[in-house]
Amino acid sequence: MLFTFAPVAQQAEHVLGKDGVTGSTPVGGLNLDEKTMREHIIFECTVCNNRLYTSTKNKKLKQGRIELKKFCRFCRKHIIHKEVK
Repeated sequence: MLFTFAPVAQQAEHVLGKDGVTGSTPVGGLNLDEKTMREHIIFECTVCNNRLYTSTKNKKLKQGRIELKKFCRFCRKHIIHKEVK
């Protein structure tokens, strides 16, 4: 979901004037990745080494690398995909 802060920037510009506003994004914007313990990961096919799938995982609960059986469209089979650093 994409949030736009245009109305906030327009209100700030109206109150402070054009010289008082430096950008359209508020300084205290939300960054959900910093507040959660989740990490973005990429899965790689063990046969052809193509990286097709991405996901997130909890860093505290899953310290090891994840292996999932996923469909590889290049091999045209269900093959084990391993997490890549």
